[in-house]
Amino acid sequence: MAQVQIDTELLNTIGKIEPEHSFDRSILRLLEKEVVRKIIKYRFIIHGFEKKYCTTFDEFERRIKESKPAFAEEQDYYDWDMAVTALEDMEQELRKVRIHFEKKY
Repeated sequence: MAQVQIDTELLNTIGKIEPEHSFDRSILRLLEKEVVRKIIKYRFIIHGFEKKYCTTFDEFERRIKESKPAFAEEQDYYDWDMAVTALEDMEQELRKVRIHFEKKY
């Protein structure tokens, strides 16, 4: 196990945010909360694009690749793709955090 030195003020703050848990458990819970926050953010972005274009990302991507999109549509494609990729990454990270949490607690 790695040794980590934590500033006393930071340790106190973690204790105030998660007072009922050990330090390790508090860190896992904080990580989980942050990952969930990002998942919500990316789902919100994706939903906005689905609403704007009345389609799924896969269908929009197919349409973009088959045509010469306007600059704004092309930019939306890249932003939408980034959100889809980031959502997948965050969902994977959430699974890892939860697996680690279940193993440890």
